[in-house]
Amino acid sequence: MSELSKGGNGSDVVSVSGKDVSIQLLQDVYHSLTGKTEHLQRFFFDPHVVKAEDFKNLHTLIQQALEQYYCLDLVDSFLVRYVGGRSERFSGFGRFSAQAFNRSLCVEEVQIDYDFLIHLPQSKEAKPYKISIRLRSTLATLQDARDRSASNSEIDMLLRFTQVTAHFEVQYVDIAVARALEAHFEDWYRSIAKVRSGFSRFCSKVSGFVDILIRVLSIFSAAIVLLVLFSGSVDGQEAQFSAIVASIAVLAVVRVATFPLGDIAERWLKGLSPQSSLLLSSADQDLVDARNKSVGVIVVKVFLNAFFSIGCGVAAALLGWWIGIGS
Repeated sequence: MSELSKGGNGSDVVSVSGKDVSIQLLQDVYHSLTGKTEHLQRFFFDPHVVKAEDFKNLHTLIQQALEQYYCLDLVDSFLVRYVGGRSERFSGFGRFSAQAFNRSLCVEEVQIDYDFLIHLPQSKEAKPYKISIRLRSTLATLQDARDRSASNSEIDMLLRFTQVTAHFEVQYVDIAVARALEAHFEDWYRSIAKVRSGFSRFCSKVSGFVDILIRVLSIFSAAIVLLVLFSGSVDGQEAQFSAIVASIAVLAVVRVATFPLGDIAERWLKGLSPQSSLLLSSADQDLVDARNKSVGVIVVKVFLNAFFSIGCGVAAALLGWWIGIGS
């Protein structure tokens, strides 16, 4: 019979046949026999804004978190992926901060790896651990797609599958160490800035409704104009039949013709959904500024799109009325 409890030093122990065995010791023995490490990972979905000083704070936090252990052979590396497919790897935070912060390229992703050994009190030898952190700029990812003249379907797919903005993973031997490191990263991630634009979220959520609304407005405007025009100028069954045929044809044409208008407006508004960003250089800040300035422009374009669809409906109705009367 086994039972999990707390040992005298506060560590978890398993009681087996009346003997207390430390969980830490069991994990150490398991790794010694199999050579395997476990994995703990977390995904984050917030539209974060990570600045250069945030990376410095994260690096300092990781170092401080490891100071409570007997840590050996700490090696850190930073992989930076830029828009356009270029990437750079830096061995150490010093090189990363000295070079990556001064590039004139937009950063799409930063991957940080810490490899080290930890010798715990009840372990016979130091065991390997690895922390992997990935921070993404979904704003840069979308900009890269537009620069490559990606198709609308590809951009729609990116908007759907770029929800994960940060990823934390630790390969470990002792679960208590892994959970402590995870808690430190989570505290840091909660402290960084997030995009809180309620208007952008609202525009993104109503994008599908706006698509339908634009199509309905065009058809409704055409129907109203046809009703007004034909109501006072149709006499006889033959004329009524011609008016009905013309009206049906007009509404069908309007529905097909305004379909792209609604689709374009929906895509514009979806593009306003809050996106994560990494502000390592002036190029990243310029990208964020350009995005903020484009919000008002896109809203105006959506309204103009709606008015144009109404105009298309009215014009088609007038043409249908002329054809119906002429016939």
